[in-house]
Amino acid sequence: MDGPERIALRAVFISVYVFGRLWRRGKCARIVKGHEARHLAAREVTTMRHSGIRVAAAALLTLLTLAVASCAHLPAEGQHPTNIITAEEIERSQSVNAYEAISKIQPNFLVARGPTSISGSDSGLPNVYVDDVPYGPISTLQNIPAADVAMIRMYRAWEATYRFGTGNMGGVIDVFTKH
Repeated sequence: MDGPERIALRAVFISVYVFGRLWRRGKCARIVKGHEARHLAAREVTTMRHSGIRVAAAALLTLLTLAVASCAHLPAEGQHPTNIITAEEIERSQSVNAYEAISKIQPNFLVARGPTSISGSDSGLPNVYVDDVPYGPISTLQNIPAADVAMIRMYRAWEATYRFGTGNMGGVIDVFTKH
């Protein structure tokens, strides 16, 4: 997880914790029955009056944190996502095939993601798709000429499962051709 995403996630957890603490304080003060309320100290009565304000403030803090967290993963202006290789980058790399282009530009696409099942039957390497159609294992990238590639996109395991279904626990390298 990248730095901004980690900071945003931590902020969400902190705001949820603060919201929970404030909610419990307000809720505890409201549980007191009418005849017991006159025995409360002035501080506790004040807490009862302001519990709604605390809850509203905590809710506002949570919404603000979630708004910041949702923007934390966006790339800076002028940059493109790190899971995409463009045709321009491939041309600049002067690669012969898609495998060579990926190894020069984003070598982390070609790395095994570790064990993905208990039985160990899956290599953890990404599967290759060409224009959203299954193409084969990672070695088949050597059969795709770099001149024919418009874009290469890496889908992480959860994205690949959502987009293409199960069986892609190492992720998917999706090659989009120019034709």
